[in-house]
Amino acid sequence: ELYLSSGASVLLAYETKRERERVLSLLPRLQDGVPCHTDPSFIVAAQEGWKAGKISNFDYLLALNSAAGRTFHDLSRYPVFPWVVADYTSEKLDLNNPGTFRDLTKPVGALNKERLEYFMSRYKSMQGDMDHAFLYGTHYSAPGYVLYYLVRSMPDQMLCLQNGKFDAADRMFHDVDHTYASILINHADVKELIPEFYDPEAGYDFLINARSLQLGSTQTGERVHDVKLPKWAKDPREFLEKNRRALECDVVTKLLPRWVDLVFGQKSRGQGAKDALNLFHPTSYIQSSDFEAMKTDEDKMQAELQATEFGICPDLLFIRTHPLKSDISVPSNILSPALSGRAMTLEQLGDDFGTDYSKAESGDQPWELLETPAGQAPAPNDNYGSNAFMPNESEHGTAPKSGTNEATRPTQASNPFGDEEDDEAEDEEDSAMGLTKSLSLKGSGRGTQSSHFTTDSDIYRESKPSAPTSRTQEVVVNDLPSNHDGWKRKALLCKQIHSDTVSGCSLLVQEDRRQPSYLVSVSLDGRLLVHTLPFLQEDQDQRRNFSSTSAITRLSYLGLGSDKSEGQYSLKELRTHSSTDPLACLALTSDGGGGRIAFAGGHDDVVFAYGLNSACALASVYSHRDAVTGIDLIERSSFDNNAVFGDAAASSMKSTHIMVTGSYDATVKVWAVTVAAGETVAIDRNPIAELFDADASIASVAVTETYGSGVAIAAGCSDGSLIVWVCTKNGGKKVLYKEEARRGGSCAAVKWAPGNYLFAAFGNRVASYLLSNGTLRPVSKISAGSPVNCLTLIEENLFAGCADGGLRMIPIAEGAHFNTSPQPWRGINGEQSPALTSISGSKLQRSESGQRRYLIATGSVDGNMAVFELEETTR
Repeated sequence: ELYLSSGASVLLAYETKRERERVLSLLPRLQDGVPCHTDPSFIVAAQEGWKAGKISNFDYLLALNSAAGRTFHDLSRYPVFPWVVADYTSEKLDLNNPGTFRDLTKPVGALNKERLEYFMSRYKSMQGDMDHAFLYGTHYSAPGYVLYYLVRSMPDQMLCLQNGKFDAADRMFHDVDHTYASILINHADVKELIPEFYDPEAGYDFLINARSLQLGSTQTGERVHDVKLPKWAKDPREFLEKNRRALECDVVTKLLPRWVDLVFGQKSRGQGAKDALNLFHPTSYIQSSDFEAMKTDEDKMQAELQATEFGICPDLLFIRTHPLKSDISVPSNILSPALSGRAMTLEQLGDDFGTDYSKAESGDQPWELLETPAGQAPAPNDNYGSNAFMPNESEHGTAPKSGTNEATRPTQASNPFGDEEDDEAEDEEDSAMGLTKSLSLKGSGRGTQSSHFTTDSDIYRESKPSAPTSRTQEVVVNDLPSNHDGWKRKALLCKQIHSDTVSGCSLLVQEDRRQPSYLVSVSLDGRLLVHTLPFLQEDQDQRRNFSSTSAITRLSYLGLGSDKSEGQYSLKELRTHSSTDPLACLALTSDGGGGRIAFAGGHDDVVFAYGLNSACALASVYSHRDAVTGIDLIERSSFDNNAVFGDAAASSMKSTHIMVTGSYDATVKVWAVTVAAGETVAIDRNPIAELFDADASIASVAVTETYGSGVAIAAGCSDGSLIVWVCTKNGGKKVLYKEEARRGGSCAAVKWAPGNYLFAAFGNRVASYLLSNGTLRPVSKISAGSPVNCLTLIEENLFAGCADGGLRMIPIAEGAHFNTSPQPWRGINGEQSPALTSISGSKLQRSESGQRRYLIATGSVDGNMAVFELEETTR
């Protein structure tokens, strides 16, 4: 980065360190009067100038940020400044009162004692894996946090990050006091400030909506426009000026070195960070040396993507306590030894200094940071069979007894399948690595917890998998018997019905062909659409000429045996419901009297129920503090109606359904829902259980009954972790299983199957698990060849929608083992099919020759829906 005399700067990015040093050697050096900010002598000079009163606290912090690799040109390494003022409610800002200021000796996460106890409790639960234990699952500086503050001055950047839309109004930066309150109480919010809050000379456009952006209205009806300032500031300029005076006052100057220790010094990492309660996720501490130790460019890229998404700690500048401004002497060995090695010398470059490095060996080729890691919204509920999922009692034991509530220690698994290294490529066509089309959200305190639909934009090869453990079946696709000729696919229709990504879809195929069959879908365009499938419904002429029974027996269930033209396979729009915010997830249920209800959640933090027959919203609940990313629903048919379930006893006793929701706020909640004939719906306002054990935003959720004793809830997270809870009907709740974050993106989809089997998608891989005797254990895994975004289950076949725009059918053997390679179909949503983002399927009546048939619908990132039939060709 070159700083110009005009005050501006330019950031130059080179492909290799050698190229950078070649250019650097041509520039004026320190001895010529041009300082290098990463040179130790610059840091010493800046510190001496600050101690002597020659530069302000503001300028000193800017200098330290620059020396630590922070720049205004990189949102992932943006300069970080502290919250200084803690009083945003008083009429007057009293800079002589110590109570006016934030405690700079503590990180943001430790400012609230009650919240800190939660962090400490979670940290202690990680004691078995101390190398990866952390206190805070989010960081104090990340691209989403920066744009959260700067959305009014940099709307284009926000729209780029948010897939062309602003965030929900309640999560926008609209009130300074609200934001400060969030960083004190929100478990997912420990963000600091940015320099703009202390620089009145740079302007205050980030505080005013000078462009008249349409930022929406909050749940209370308040329009989001200019940022609401504290009472002690009559206008934005005064707010910045008083912030600056607070930063420069004696109280802050005395304590500022302690904050420097936390961010740039000895308490920023290692044992010092542990002792100071300042320990973040390991990915935030990644350094150049860590990249050099990685064997492949793919490993480097994945590590960088995760660090960029989560937030990166500044470079270590000081290894000893930073001196106070009043200290007379300063230790000579205060700077980090690593600072001396960050720039190469001409001697280190060697004799080949003039080599054309663009022709270097392939192993030395540079790697490029593209986009953020992949995540996913969940697939909707689908009907499925149970042929392959009956547990083997001799192997797995008997089912747990109803009503047990033993304090079982949750299973911890950093990677139960033993595949810490990525698998070697099976075939180049099937090994497309999806980076992302971002759907990320930010909000006051929600940070950059993001959910993404993976798209096929980069090719990579996987490394050889490790040998299977004794408890897990290792599946290498090349070694499996082929199943590619057993099914044929017939495309029925492909149509763009949404203007943005299809985030959820559900097929409802009626057995009685006199009744309409439906396709329900939700999208990031904010619309819920209900279409009928006319080609599945018997027309009036057929009704006059045949009885329903004879028609079904003599004709193909779909009518595909006749020579229908392509135009006869069409969708007919029946209902539409529009939301002001994107919709991200969908679940469908019946009222038991012929009515159907769709439950949808989205970026406005609300879950609502919509009646397909009544064509209106039936009920809603403000469910989370951030966007709802996953939803699942089951009937409470086998529960004891007189039993207490969760904390809301009265509501749960009357409920007919249990609903589970997940959110970007890293929480999962369980709700009591009552559904009655006539599409009557009631959602209790208070959740019957709240689960806070996730360390990252939730990407997918699924719920199932546990032999009548309660429910098991699975949640896939954006960092690739998987958590399973058990909530018993007598009020107990516990973490049953936790699989730690892994490289390769989010746990994009989770799906329960009969017999308490669980399927989960991690990047390219799909894994199966068995819940038995109060524990969850891994069973099998398989590679789909492309990142999996969504799952659905029909009988003993698992269908995966992938980032390469293709579909994989994964046969499931007894006990949920994967013994046969997936059957791929490409170009599902058109010849140039984009990434599939949602999927739903239904079992159809067998053909006249007895072959099985399925109807499947897929939605894609471009808003297209495809419907097709799969028919078994051999049996």
